[in-house]
Amino acid sequence: VLSEEAIAYAGLDWEVVKWPVVATDMQGDKPETAETDEYVAVVRRSDNKILGIVGPNYEPVQNWDAFKFLDSLAGPENLVRYHTAGSLAGGKRIWLLAEIMGLTIEPIPGDITQPYLLLSNGHDGKHELQVLWTSVRVVCQNTLNLALGQAKADKKFSVRHTGDPKAKLEQARQILGMATKKGEKYGAIANYLAQQQMGDQVFASFLEELVPDPELPIKAFRAEATRAKIKELYETGAGSDIPGVLGTRWGALQAVTAFTSHFRQTRGAGDDAEKAREKRLESVWFGTGDALNQKAMDLLVTA
Repeated sequence: VLSEEAIAYAGLDWEVVKWPVVATDMQGDKPETAETDEYVAVVRRSDNKILGIVGPNYEPVQNWDAFKFLDSLAGPENLVRYHTAGSLAGGKRIWLLAEIMGLTIEPIPGDITQPYLLLSNGHDGKHELQVLWTSVRVVCQNTLNLALGQAKADKKFSVRHTGDPKAKLEQARQILGMATKKGEKYGAIANYLAQQQMGDQVFASFLEELVPDPELPIKAFRAEATRAKIKELYETGAGSDIPGVLGTRWGALQAVTAFTSHFRQTRGAGDDAEKAREKRLESVWFGTGDALNQKAMDLLVTA
Protein backbone atom coordinates (compact mmCIF):
# COMPACT_ATOMS: atom_id res chain seq x y z
CA VAL A 1 0.00 0.00 0.00
CA LEU A 2 1.37 3.41 -1.00
CA SER A 3 0.13 6.91 -0.22
CA GLU A 4 -2.57 7.10 -2.91
CA GLU A 5 -4.21 3.92 -1.63
CA ALA A 6 -3.82 4.95 2.02
CA ILE A 7 -5.50 8.29 1.31
CA ALA A 8 -8.39 6.60 -0.48
CA TYR A 9 -8.88 3.99 2.28
CA ALA A 10 -8.93 6.73 4.94
CA GLY A 11 -11.32 9.00 3.05
CA LEU A 12 -8.72 11.76 2.86
CA ASP A 13 -8.71 12.16 -0.92
CA TRP A 14 -9.85 15.77 -0.82
CA GLU A 15 -8.20 19.09 -1.65
CA VAL A 16 -7.87 22.29 0.38
CA VAL A 17 -7.92 25.75 -1.20
CA LYS A 18 -7.65 29.34 0.00
CA TRP A 19 -10.71 31.56 -0.11
CA PRO A 20 -11.04 35.28 0.75
CA VAL A 21 -12.46 36.11 4.18
CA VAL A 22 -15.65 38.14 3.88
CA ALA A 23 -17.75 39.65 6.71
CA THR A 24 -21.49 40.08 6.17
CA ASP A 25 -23.83 42.49 7.95
CA MET A 26 -27.31 40.98 7.98
CA GLN A 27 -29.02 43.61 10.14
CA GLY A 28 -30.06 46.04 7.42
CA ASP A 29 -32.65 45.61 4.68
CA LYS A 30 -29.88 44.71 2.28
CA PRO A 31 -26.87 42.61 3.43
CA GLU A 32 -23.55 44.42 3.25
CA THR A 33 -20.17 42.74 2.96
CA ALA A 34 -16.58 43.67 3.75
CA GLU A 35 -13.48 41.76 2.62
CA THR A 36 -10.04 41.70 4.26
CA ASP A 37 -6.67 41.06 2.66
CA GLU A 38 -5.03 40.24 6.02
CA TYR A 39 -6.55 36.75 6.29
CA VAL A 40 -7.76 33.91 4.07
CA ALA A 41 -9.79 30.81 4.84
CA VAL A 42 -8.48 27.28 4.26
CA VAL A 43 -11.46 25.47 2.77
CA ARG A 44 -11.98 21.77 2.03
CA ARG A 45 -13.23 21.77 -1.54
CA SER A 46 -15.32 18.59 -1.22
CA ASP A 47 -17.83 20.16 1.19
CA ASN A 48 -16.71 23.82 1.50
CA LYS A 49 -15.89 23.36 5.17
CA ILE A 50 -13.57 26.00 6.63
CA LEU A 51 -10.65 24.28 8.36
CA GLY A 52 -8.69 27.37 9.41
CA ILE A 53 -8.16 31.12 9.10
CA VAL A 54 -4.57 31.96 8.11
CA GLY A 55 -2.38 34.72 6.73
CA PRO A 56 -2.42 35.41 2.97
CA ASN A 57 1.08 33.95 2.49
CA TYR A 58 0.15 30.58 3.98
CA GLU A 59 0.57 27.73 1.48
CA PRO A 60 -1.39 24.56 2.31
CA VAL A 61 0.21 21.13 1.92
CA GLN A 62 -2.24 18.77 0.23
CA ASN A 63 -2.86 15.38 1.83
CA TRP A 64 -1.32 13.49 -1.08
CA ASP A 65 1.85 15.61 -0.89
CA ALA A 66 2.12 15.06 2.87
CA PHE A 67 1.63 11.29 2.68
CA LYS A 68 3.81 10.85 -0.40
CA PHE A 69 6.81 11.97 1.65
CA LEU A 70 7.18 8.47 3.14
CA ASP A 71 6.50 6.54 -0.09
CA SER A 72 10.22 6.12 -0.65
CA LEU A 73 10.34 4.07 2.56
CA ALA A 74 7.13 2.13 1.92
CA GLY A 75 8.05 1.15 -1.62
CA PRO A 76 10.02 -1.87 -2.92
CA GLU A 77 12.44 -1.90 0.04
CA ASN A 78 9.48 -2.08 2.45
CA LEU A 79 11.32 -0.25 5.25
CA VAL A 80 7.98 0.90 6.64
CA ARG A 81 4.42 -0.34 6.09
CA TYR A 82 1.45 2.00 6.09
CA HIS A 83 -0.84 0.89 8.90
CA THR A 84 -3.71 3.35 9.41
CA ALA A 85 -4.58 6.93 8.52
CA GLY A 86 -7.24 9.41 9.51
CA SER A 87 -8.04 12.94 10.58
CA LEU A 88 -8.71 14.85 13.76
CA ALA A 89 -11.03 17.79 14.50
CA GLY A 90 -13.06 17.29 11.34
CA GLY A 91 -10.06 17.37 9.02
CA LYS A 92 -8.07 20.19 10.60
CA ARG A 93 -5.28 17.71 11.21
CA ILE A 94 -4.53 14.58 9.17
CA TRP A 95 -2.25 11.70 10.14
CA LEU A 96 -0.62 8.56 8.81
CA LEU A 97 0.78 5.76 10.96
CA ALA A 98 3.60 3.73 9.36
CA GLU A 99 4.94 0.58 11.02
CA ILE A 100 8.74 0.38 11.19
CA MET A 101 9.58 -3.04 9.79
CA GLY A 102 12.08 -5.37 11.43
CA LEU A 103 11.99 -3.63 14.80
CA THR A 104 10.00 -4.85 17.80
CA ILE A 105 10.46 -4.31 21.52
CA GLU A 106 9.84 -7.19 23.92
CA PRO A 107 11.25 -6.48 27.40
CA ILE A 108 9.24 -9.37 28.85
CA PRO A 109 8.40 -12.55 26.89
CA GLY A 110 4.96 -12.15 25.33
CA ASP A 111 4.78 -8.37 25.93
CA ILE A 112 5.50 -6.83 22.53
CA THR A 113 5.64 -3.14 21.65
CA GLN A 114 5.62 -2.13 17.99
CA PRO A 115 7.26 1.16 16.91
CA TYR A 116 5.77 3.45 14.25
CA LEU A 117 6.42 6.67 12.42
CA LEU A 118 3.51 9.08 12.83
CA LEU A 119 3.27 11.69 10.09
CA SER A 120 0.86 14.55 10.71
CA ASN A 121 -0.09 17.75 8.94
CA GLY A 122 -2.46 20.58 9.80
CA HIS A 123 -4.84 22.56 7.62
CA ASP A 124 -5.68 25.11 10.32
CA GLY A 125 -2.43 27.09 10.18
CA LYS A 126 -1.39 25.86 13.64
CA HIS A 127 0.39 22.59 12.83
CA GLU A 128 3.15 22.02 10.31
CA LEU A 129 4.03 18.85 8.48
CA GLN A 130 5.98 16.72 10.96
CA VAL A 131 6.97 13.20 11.92
CA LEU A 132 7.27 11.71 15.40
CA TRP A 133 8.22 8.30 16.79
CA THR A 134 5.43 6.52 18.58
CA SER A 135 4.93 3.01 19.91
CA VAL A 136 1.93 0.80 20.53
CA ARG A 137 1.90 -2.01 23.09
CA VAL A 138 0.24 -4.85 21.21
CA VAL A 139 -1.65 -6.45 24.10
CA CYS A 140 -3.65 -3.34 24.93
CA GLN A 141 -2.86 -0.66 22.30
CA ASN A 142 -1.22 1.70 24.79
CA THR A 143 0.57 4.58 23.06
CA LEU A 144 3.84 6.31 23.95
CA ASN A 145 5.95 8.83 21.99
CA LEU A 146 9.70 9.32 22.04
CA ALA A 147 11.78 12.29 20.87
CA LEU A 148 13.12 12.08 17.32
CA GLY A 149 15.44 15.09 17.57
CA GLN A 150 18.45 15.58 19.78
CA ALA A 151 16.81 17.84 22.36
CA LYS A 152 14.94 16.07 25.15
CA ALA A 153 11.82 18.17 24.63
CA ASP A 154 11.92 17.88 20.81
CA LYS A 155 9.46 15.04 20.36
CA LYS A 156 8.69 15.91 16.75
CA PHE A 157 10.77 16.32 13.63
CA SER A 158 9.54 18.97 11.21
CA VAL A 159 9.61 18.09 7.53
CA ARG A 160 10.84 20.47 4.86
CA HIS A 161 8.24 20.72 2.13
CA THR A 162 10.32 20.70 -1.03
CA GLY A 163 9.71 19.61 -4.58
CA ASP A 164 13.15 18.02 -4.89
CA PRO A 165 12.65 14.19 -4.91
CA LYS A 166 16.26 13.54 -3.90
CA ALA A 167 15.96 15.89 -0.94
CA LYS A 168 12.72 14.20 0.13
CA LEU A 169 14.31 10.76 -0.12
CA GLU A 170 17.35 11.86 1.86
CA GLN A 171 15.26 13.40 4.61
CA ALA A 172 12.91 10.40 4.77
CA ARG A 173 15.87 8.07 5.23
CA GLN A 174 17.35 10.43 7.82
CA ILE A 175 14.09 10.32 9.78
CA LEU A 176 13.93 6.52 9.56
CA GLY A 177 17.53 6.29 10.79
CA MET A 178 16.74 8.48 13.80
CA ALA A 179 13.55 6.55 14.48
CA THR A 180 15.41 3.23 14.42
CA LYS A 181 17.98 4.56 16.89
CA LYS A 182 15.22 5.89 19.13
CA GLY A 183 13.50 2.53 18.96
CA GLU A 184 16.67 0.79 20.06
CA LYS A 185 17.05 3.33 22.86
CA TYR A 186 13.48 2.78 24.01
CA GLY A 187 14.10 -0.98 23.90
CA ALA A 188 17.01 -0.53 26.31
CA ILE A 189 14.83 1.63 28.59
CA ALA A 190 12.04 -0.98 28.49
CA ASN A 191 14.47 -3.77 29.39
CA TYR A 192 15.78 -1.71 32.31
CA LEU A 193 12.30 -0.90 33.63
CA ALA A 194 11.22 -4.53 33.33
CA GLN A 195 14.10 -5.59 35.59
CA GLN A 196 13.33 -3.01 38.29
CA GLN A 197 10.99 -4.23 41.01
CA MET A 198 8.62 -1.71 42.56
CA GLY A 199 7.18 -2.21 46.06
CA ASP A 200 3.80 -0.85 47.09
CA GLN A 201 5.25 2.15 48.94
CA VAL A 202 7.54 3.09 46.07
CA PHE A 203 4.62 2.86 43.64
CA ALA A 204 2.45 5.03 45.91
CA SER A 205 5.21 7.66 46.08
CA PHE A 206 5.54 7.54 42.29
CA LEU A 207 1.81 8.23 41.90
CA GLU A 208 1.95 11.16 44.34
CA GLU A 209 4.78 12.72 42.36
CA LEU A 210 3.19 11.97 39.01
CA VAL A 211 -0.25 13.35 39.93
CA PRO A 212 0.18 15.66 42.95
CA ASP A 213 -2.76 17.22 44.74
CA PRO A 214 -3.61 20.68 43.35
CA GLU A 215 -3.35 23.83 45.44
CA LEU A 216 -7.13 24.15 45.56
CA PRO A 217 -8.54 21.34 47.75
CA ILE A 218 -11.83 21.49 45.86
CA LYS A 219 -10.06 19.98 42.82
CA ALA A 220 -8.25 17.27 44.77
CA PHE A 221 -10.88 14.63 43.96
CA ARG A 222 -9.77 14.53 40.33
CA ALA A 223 -6.15 13.86 41.28
CA GLU A 224 -7.29 11.16 43.69
CA ALA A 225 -9.46 9.55 41.02
CA THR A 226 -6.58 9.61 38.52
CA ARG A 227 -4.17 7.96 40.97
CA ALA A 228 -6.79 5.35 41.88
CA LYS A 229 -7.42 4.47 38.22
CA ILE A 230 -3.70 4.17 37.43
CA LYS A 231 -3.27 1.94 40.50
CA GLU A 232 -6.16 -0.25 39.31
CA LEU A 233 -4.59 -0.56 35.84
CA TYR A 234 -1.21 -1.36 37.41
CA GLU A 235 -2.74 -4.23 39.39
CA THR A 236 -5.39 -5.61 37.03
CA GLY A 237 -5.18 -3.79 33.68
CA ALA A 238 -4.67 -5.44 30.29
CA GLY A 239 -1.21 -7.00 30.20
CA SER A 240 -0.69 -6.97 33.95
CA ASP A 241 -1.25 -10.71 34.00
CA ILE A 242 1.74 -11.38 31.72
CA PRO A 243 4.31 -13.08 33.97
CA GLY A 244 6.98 -10.58 34.98
CA VAL A 245 4.98 -7.36 34.41
CA LEU A 246 3.22 -6.80 37.74
CA GLY A 247 5.39 -5.21 40.40
CA THR A 248 7.90 -3.64 37.99
CA ARG A 249 8.58 -0.13 36.78
CA TRP A 250 7.66 -1.35 33.30
CA GLY A 251 4.24 -2.30 34.63
CA ALA A 252 3.90 1.14 36.20
CA LEU A 253 4.70 2.86 32.90
CA GLN A 254 2.15 0.70 31.09
CA ALA A 255 -0.50 1.57 33.68
CA VAL A 256 0.03 5.28 32.94
CA THR A 257 -0.03 4.82 29.16
CA ALA A 258 -3.18 2.69 29.48
CA PHE A 259 -4.81 5.50 31.44
CA THR A 260 -3.90 8.21 28.92
CA SER A 261 -4.72 6.01 25.92
CA HIS A 262 -8.09 4.64 27.03
CA PHE A 263 -9.48 6.10 30.25
CA ARG A 264 -8.46 9.74 30.72
CA GLN A 265 -11.41 12.12 30.74
CA THR A 266 -11.76 14.47 27.79
CA ARG A 267 -13.37 17.88 27.69
CA GLY A 268 -15.95 18.81 25.12
CA ALA A 269 -16.90 15.27 24.13
CA GLY A 270 -19.98 14.90 26.30
CA ASP A 271 -21.59 11.48 25.83
CA ASP A 272 -20.13 11.05 22.34
CA ALA A 273 -17.83 8.03 22.76
CA GLU A 274 -16.28 8.37 19.29
CA LYS A 275 -15.46 12.06 19.87
CA ALA A 276 -13.98 11.19 23.27
CA ARG A 277 -11.72 8.56 21.65
CA GLU A 278 -10.58 11.07 19.04
CA LYS A 279 -9.78 13.72 21.65
CA ARG A 280 -7.94 11.15 23.76
CA LEU A 281 -5.91 10.07 20.74
CA GLU A 282 -5.02 13.65 19.89
CA SER A 283 -3.98 14.26 23.49
CA VAL A 284 -1.81 11.15 23.77
CA TRP A 285 -0.04 12.00 20.50
CA PHE A 286 0.24 15.76 20.72
CA GLY A 287 -1.05 17.12 24.05
CA THR A 288 -1.37 16.70 27.79
CA GLY A 289 -1.72 12.90 27.61
CA ASP A 290 1.69 12.75 25.95
CA ALA A 291 3.09 15.09 28.63
CA LEU A 292 1.85 12.78 31.42
CA ASN A 293 3.41 9.76 29.69
CA GLN A 294 6.74 11.56 29.35
CA LYS A 295 6.66 12.62 32.99
CA ALA A 296 5.98 9.04 34.08
CA MET A 297 8.87 7.69 32.02
CA ASP A 298 11.26 10.35 33.35
CA LEU A 299 10.28 9.56 36.95
CA LEU A 300 10.62 5.82 36.49
CA VAL A 301 13.94 5.95 34.65
CA THR A 302 15.69 8.47 36.87
CA ALA A 303 14.37 7.31 40.27
